[in-house]
Amino acid sequence: MQKTEKNFTHEDKIIFGRRLRKITDALNTYCDGFDPIDIIANAIKSKSWKKYPKNFQKERLEYLKGLRVNKNDCVYCHGDINPSNILVGKRMELYLIDFADAVLAPPEYEQTVVASQVLCFEEPYMTGYFGKYTSETIADMCLKWLPVFDNGAATIAANIGSAKIITSLNMMRDKIYLLIEKERNRC
Repeated sequence: MQKTEKNFTHEDKIIFGRRLRKITDALNTYCDGFDPIDIIANAIKSKSWKKYPKNFQKERLEYLKGLRVNKNDCVYCHGDINPSNILVGKRMELYLIDFADAVLAPPEYEQTVVASQVLCFEEPYMTGYFGKYTSETIADMCLKWLPVFDNGAATIAANIGSAKIITSLNMMRDKIYLLIEKERNRC
C-alpha cells in the first residue's frame, strides 16, 4: 500500500477509506464456530508493552482486568490490518492478506487498528472510512482498544509518541486526540 499511497489525491484517499470500510464491514460479521481467542487474556500476557513506564504498564494491566467484552458484540476481525497486509490494485482495488491473527472481537477493535495503523488519523482517509466522525469519538475508541491490541505498543510508538513520554492511558488518549485534531485542521 505505501508505494501507491504517495500518488493518492485527496479524493483517492477518501475512496480508499470507503473501500477499506466496505471490506471490514463485510468481514466483521458474527462467525459461529470460529475458535474464540480471548483477546483480553492475550493482551494481559503481551510482552510488547514492557518498554512503557512501570506506572503505565500497571495502569494498563488494571484496565485490562476490568475490561469486559460482551460475546454477543464480537464479530470476525482480521486482527492485523496494517499497510503490509493491504494490496492495492491498479484501479485501487483493495485486497486483504494474512489472516493468521483473525479473532472474534467487537468491530471497534478492528476500527481502532485501521484508524491508527493504516489511516494514521489522516483526515481524508478517516472521512472515507468513518464518514462524519469526531476527534473525541475516535480518541475514546483508541483509548479503549489500543491497550488490548498486541501491536498497540508499536502503533503508539510509531504514530503517537515515544513509549518513554506516555505515562498514562489518559495521556495516550490526549495525544491521540491532539493528533486527530491536527490532521483535521491540516486539510
